[in-house]
Amino acid sequence: MTLKKKLLLLVTLLISFTAFSQVLQLQKPAAGDLWPAYSTQRIVWTSTNINSIKIESSLDSGRTWSVIVGSYPATATYYDWTVPNKISDSCFIRISDVLNAATTSSNYSGSPFKIPPPSIS
Repeated sequence: MTLKKKLLLLVTLLISFTAFSQVLQLQKPAAGDLWPAYSTQRIVWTSTNINSIKIESSLDSGRTWSVIVGSYPATATYYDWTVPNKISDSCFIRISDVLNAATTSSNYSGSPFKIPPPSIS
């Protein structure tokens, strides 16, 4: 194999590896955050090589999950969520690649965020 062919093969492999490396990282909510019922809160993430994500919430320590949005552009990097009126101290958010559910990120491995009652003004 000539040097030119070897270099071409190496470049092709590097491009292929980079094209298929997927990264998805939830940044907000963070452990211990207080997101009052009825408030609008920003779910924030970073992603690489992912087109669309699914966003889910659990308000019962991860026993059950509800879909917030089934498909949302990953490049948006945030989603403004209206927090439900369900008081809980064991809430989690999970995001995953719509086309590859194995690529996922959540705050489930850490401490939960909390939904306190809405404040009365």
